[in-house]
Amino acid sequence: MSSGMDATRGRRVSRHRGAAGIEFALIFPLLFALFYAVVGYGLTMTLVESMTSAASEGGRAALAVDWQSACPPPTNSACVQTLVQTTVRQEVGDRLQWLPAAMRTQVLGINNSNVQVTVEPGNVLSVVVRHNDFRNNGFVPVITLPVLGDIPRVPAVLDVEARVALGSAAI
Repeated sequence: MSSGMDATRGRRVSRHRGAAGIEFALIFPLLFALFYAVVGYGLTMTLVESMTSAASEGGRAALAVDWQSACPPPTNSACVQTLVQTTVRQEVGDRLQWLPAAMRTQVLGINNSNVQVTVEPGNVLSVVVRHNDFRNNGFVPVITLPVLGDIPRVPAVLDVEARVALGSAAI
């Protein structure tokens, strides 16, 4: 009697042979896409937060510029603007040193020249940090999966802006 049960069990096992492999083949692409998306979005959010922090710190550095001693009276507006731009760009560059070299060059440019520093009406300093080709040159490549589409779905351009009220500073 026990040999009949073994034979029955043996047949049941043989009928289900390969089911785990098929289940794995069906589930793996979904799990891979989920993991890849989490990593891709995590790195993207890290970059956005770092760029935002760098722009904010650059704006704060502009407040600390001693333009009165660097540009003695009569105050030359071009001198002050150059001093502020240089200070802000240096601070942003220092904050984004952790980026890989190729990405750092795309975001900051040579000598941090891609960092946009402008003074808007009302003495408001605007600092813009931008990655113009993030979709094609981000941290992780975008992959296209059937049915799911692009993973991770990231914007073509990442840009952040920080604004600082300069108060009565003569810029």
